[in-house]
Amino acid sequence: RIVAEGGGVPAPAPRPMAPPPATAPEEEDGDDAGGKKRKRNDDAAAAAAPDSKKIPQEDVVTMVATWKTLSKGRRKRSVTSRSVSELEGLVEVDKKSWHKSNAPGTNCVAACGKWIVTGGRDKTAVVYNRESRTVAATLTGATQEIISVACRDDLDIVITASKDGSLRSYRDNKLVNTMNIDNTLLSAVLQPTGKYVITTAPTKIVFVSLATFQILATFERPDDGGGATFTCAGLHPDGLILAVGGSHGKVIIWDLKTQALSCTLEIPDNDKP
Repeated sequence: RIVAEGGGVPAPAPRPMAPPPATAPEEEDGDDAGGKKRKRNDDAAAAAAPDSKKIPQEDVVTMVATWKTLSKGRRKRSVTSRSVSELEGLVEVDKKSWHKSNAPGTNCVAACGKWIVTGGRDKTAVVYNRESRTVAATLTGATQEIISVACRDDLDIVITASKDGSLRSYRDNKLVNTMNIDNTLLSAVLQPTGKYVITTAPTKIVFVSLATFQILATFERPDDGGGATFTCAGLHPDGLILAVGGSHGKVIIWDLKTQALSCTLEIPDNDKP
């Protein structure tokens, strides 16, 4: 049983947190072409920098357009439910073990058309072709176990999130980008446009462009005074609602369109396991 905190009234948006800016050497005063003293204009430099507190409006427009298409199609889709007896009748038809035996274990899996991508404790991601039933590639580069994987259906890009705190992208089964986000990562989710990836760390949510592999926005964990951290995250199939679970037993709902905290869901104490 889940109830909305505060009687279902959406909580106010938290203060967003931008990643710390890169430290540049301080520019000393000098003379300009006319011999006058010039001074670095920090305010102008700050104004020219991208606003990492918010997802750029053109990207929001792109996500909303995809949301409208997906939402419309989903409402028309017929849903076939399975009975308990049908589910109980499912049997194992295949079993694979392709991660290294010295660090056995599969932490995560993503299905992308005919491809299956798994992330393992052996610090690798494995790309498997389920039509030919063969391993197509083993993706390396992580220094700790892979905790989350994501991919597009045509497999032109694979994303991994590792406990080493880095997000990595692979094209043609080759590592092309690495970005350190935090001390560790919890998840990596592709936004349905196929143009963005959302990764979650214990204290923040990071929105990344796949085209540039740069951070577009960072949202901080709401400060409830208890020091709780994020533990998991999931994105609605239509792409605009992000749910993030916390160590405090609450689920925080973010609206990516408004870039605000929509509400917080909490399991009552007497219902907690």
